[in-house]
Amino acid sequence: QELAAKLQATAAAVNTTTGATAIERLADAILACQKLGVDASSLAAARESYQRQLDRIEANKELDYMMVAVMKAGDARVAVSPVLAGWYQAYGALQKAKALPPGGEAALRERLRVLKQAE
Repeated sequence: QELAAKLQATAAAVNTTTGATAIERLADAILACQKLGVDASSLAAARESYQRQLDRIEANKELDYMMVAVMKAGDARVAVSPVLAGWYQAYGALQKAKALPPGGEAALRERLRVLKQAE
């Protein structure tokens, strides 16, 4: 019961507080509660809160914490839309391309590939 109450409080917090930390905490709480056998209705309600956050991120194009939300969705066992999955892949590839040393033919090809993928 105590774990279910904490899970509900964490889910309620993510509905009022946006940001990577809040959604990460919710995913971690869902994962822990799954392992500890918290009742299915509490887990379902928490997953619905997580899903609403993913929907809001997509609708508002909130890329600030999209990476964390998509990365932790597996822990929460919440499906990620194809749009968010594409953003996640493109953003990750862009970060990788950005880390390449400036100049050079290989760096240019990688940057162009990332930009084409993001279209």
